[in-house]
Amino acid sequence: MRHLPAQYSTARIVRDYFGLSQTALAGYLDVSRELLSAAETGRRELPTASLLRLAVLAQAVGTTAVPAAGAATPPAAPELLPVTLLPGLRPLLARHEACLLEADRLRHAAALLLRKAEQARRLHAVLPALAAALDPLPADERPRRWLTQLTADVAHLLSPAADAPRARLAAREAGLRAEAAWIRSYFENIAADDVLF
Repeated sequence: MRHLPAQYSTARIVRDYFGLSQTALAGYLDVSRELLSAAETGRRELPTASLLRLAVLAQAVGTTAVPAAGAATPPAAPELLPVTLLPGLRPLLARHEACLLEADRLRHAAALLLRKAEQARRLHAVLPALAAALDPLPADERPRRWLTQLTADVAHLLSPAADAPRARLAAREAGLRAEAAWIRSYFENIAADDVLF
């Protein structure tokens, strides 16, 4: 197997950690997206100036220990409710299962939004270092425009308004889990009275 240049893994790790597309990272490195893509697969090498800028981001990845958003262990699945029910109770059991299924879907969707916010917080922490890595020369005009746009994007992603969709998902999930818990409690109560079978 051919040994790939160091920037292969570094560029990919940086992009994944900060949630950057190839186009976005290429803007800061002042190279084309095609060149960055070729460098990531070991077909080309990045210019020295680009490697130095990449190193600023890579250093932040290596020194910032931030857990991945949504990586928390999901709650343990509850034990299955009795399935040998009186026919009239089966729709209630179906609703219990539907609530848990939809709650899991909402948790996953919220985790994706939480991951984007976490990536924005990581970028916000390194914005001063990114600005300092740019030379005060006209040649850095494209990376400076990129940095200005990134700063605005990060500010938006970290605003309370941007968190509203995730909060709505979390609220809906909490409601569904509460409904499922109520149904489960109902079944447990009537099971104690031997009504289920």
